[in-house]
Amino acid sequence: MNYLNIFAQSLPNTTWTVYHTPSTVFAYFKFGNDTVFRSFDNITYTHISEYWENGSNFTIFDIPPTTCSADTGKYTFSIQNDTLNFTLISDQCATGRGSVIANYYWVNLLTSGISLLNQSDNIINIYPNPFTNSTTVSFSNEQKNTTIKVTDILGKEIKSQNFSGKQFIIEKAEMQTGVYFLQIIDDKKNILNKKIILH
Repeated sequence: MNYLNIFAQSLPNTTWTVYHTPSTVFAYFKFGNDTVFRSFDNITYTHISEYWENGSNFTIFDIPPTTCSADTGKYTFSIQNDTLNFTLISDQCATGRGSVIANYYWVNLLTSGISLLNQSDNIINIYPNPFTNSTTVSFSNEQKNTTIKVTDILGKEIKSQNFSGKQFIIEKAEMQTGVYFLQIIDDKKNILNKKIILH
């Protein structure tokens, strides 16, 4: 299948859904080249902060007249499997900025909906996504000994099954409402990571 699996380590031009708990959305954040925008409805975004990054180092300060405009927050960050993880170095902002950045769950917004990959004439669809009872992973090419894993937003494995064929159905079963990650590993150990959402 020759999946292309890229873990970008850059924040500009990315949009994130930020969850207070694995199933409760707090807000949406967009990173410009040096600006941070926030929205509570994913429609209207407000410029709230400035930032800069240097490798995996992330520094942020809020813009006036916020109470934290003089307080700079310093973090490290990593992006993997459509999640953004911050580690607090220091942040004197008393309004909870550090908790939102370092303790909430940041998930790439742009990978929701139908996931489509076309590599080496193999098309993969995941539908419906978001789903309520079940979702179908559909392959245009026959699969042999492919492993499909589902993990939650904290990285805990929920399901893992070997599969051969052209369609695999993921049932809700004991899964709770929230965001999950789907990992598809073919018989050549190529890996594709996608996000699924259970409503």
